[in-house]
Amino acid sequence: MRKCVFAAASLACAVVLLAGLIAGCGGSNITITSIAPSSGPGGTLVAITGTGFGKSQGSSKVMFGNTIAGVESWSDTGIAARVPSDLKAGSLTVKVTVKSADSNTLAFKIAAAGAAQPEASNPGEIEHNTPVQAMLAYLKSKGQPTTGWTFSVLAVSKSDPNWKIDEGVMAGNPQPQFFLLHKVNGNWQVLTYGTDFNTQKYGAPADLKLVQPAPPSPTPPPTPSTEAEVIQAYLVSKGKPSDSWQLSLQKVSQTDPNWEVIHGVRNGVTDNFLLVWNNMLGNWECLADGGPPWTGVEFKGEPVPADLNQ
Repeated sequence: MRKCVFAAASLACAVVLLAGLIAGCGGSNITITSIAPSSGPGGTLVAITGTGFGKSQGSSKVMFGNTIAGVESWSDTGIAARVPSDLKAGSLTVKVTVKSADSNTLAFKIAAAGAAQPEASNPGEIEHNTPVQAMLAYLKSKGQPTTGWTFSVLAVSKSDPNWKIDEGVMAGNPQPQFFLLHKVNGNWQVLTYGTDFNTQKYGAPADLKLVQPAPPSPTPPPTPSTEAEVIQAYLVSKGKPSDSWQLSLQKVSQTDPNWEVIHGVRNGVTDNFLLVWNNMLGNWECLADGGPPWTGVEFKGEPVPADLNQ
């Protein structure tokens, strides 16, 4: 049976942005799940994890209260950002803004300048103080770039927590580097780094070994399901702009309700999109734009209903 998203709540939207149709009427799928650390002075590097941030930053931003934070790295599920240095000590909220849509907010406590921070010591925690200084100094001694890095704990020896392996990722380079660190007299030292090394060769405890995390399985892109998503995919396939469209249902065929025309407006330019419901796939298909008339367009050998060609 034909399914139409321009019913119930969708009809109440009247004319909405394409992005709004994909996410739901007025809804946002940008979510922050954690910030680590959750406190620190200006300049602290924090890891913001969540969903819906987008594959690249573009015009998106991280806000500490009303102040934009500097970003070290950006992905759809994680952001490394610097706490703005000119913020006063106290509590404020952090949010991510993507194309004018805001995420939820989480609290962050701005510590007074010079306040001590706890040292990250568990796998996955973002490094921020002396271990980072040790790794950056080591990179500099090797003639390697020292900007754009995000460091996190990969593994810590259970028998001697003065030994650990950190993972470093530089912005623009998906290949991580691994650092073997040893804490001596309260100071961290980097013994070696790279993508593969034998920790025991450098005197590390037997339980500390470099085991690289398995890369995540690629997630196939979701299949477009609503008219708005189908139109967006159609526009992308034609190399046309796919953002900021305002869409509304213009006409449903009276002879075959599986056919319909969607009217779109973008920056004052209008277009019409011809859609048909594919019962075999249980999904919409966008066959053409620019009509009517829909010259030479057919679906499985069937012509466009005459009442949509007028």
